[in-house]
Amino acid sequence: MRGVLKILGTTLNGLDDEEVHRRLKKFGINEIEEGKKDRVIYTFLRQFLDPLIYILMFSVFVLYYLNQIFEVWIVVLVILANAVIGFVQEWRAEKAIQALKSLMVVKARVKRSGKINEVDSRFLVSRDVIYIEAGMRVPADARLISARNMRVDESLLTGESESVERNHKPVSQNAILPERFFA
Repeated sequence: MRGVLKILGTTLNGLDDEEVHRRLKKFGINEIEEGKKDRVIYTFLRQFLDPLIYILMFSVFVLYYLNQIFEVWIVVLVILANAVIGFVQEWRAEKAIQALKSLMVVKARVKRSGKINEVDSRFLVSRDVIYIEAGMRVPADARLISARNMRVDESLLTGESESVERNHKPVSQNAILPERFFA
């Protein structure tokens, strides 16, 4: 275990505050970057990218050619109503997702400077010593230093419904990447 800690550049007492701040500054917070958000106009225009809308647009041209102006306006209003309804639904769904993200703050028990503290998992850094107990979420990728009767629900990663046993035994350096994570 001491060899692993030495290789990883940490100790059982965890990192000191100065090192944590240095790593946060260098690597940033432990969070997946969100993709670039579309502008509102692009979200609205995307509502017109549907095969059924293409058919309705084609029917507008046919109706115009047949001089059915009243029907042209009805179909155009249906197309616009569909776009507005789709845009509003997408906008509300995005707002709901943002609200859920703000509610899902995962806390982590981490040992720093010899003391165990509870911190927001976004502020974990590489080489932090994390303590995990029954029922807790695993707040970040981690290397197990010690574990007893540890079972992990990996259904979000693998789709398997059964929890799997995990231990702290080293994995072969020649193991393929998935075996390193799921061994």
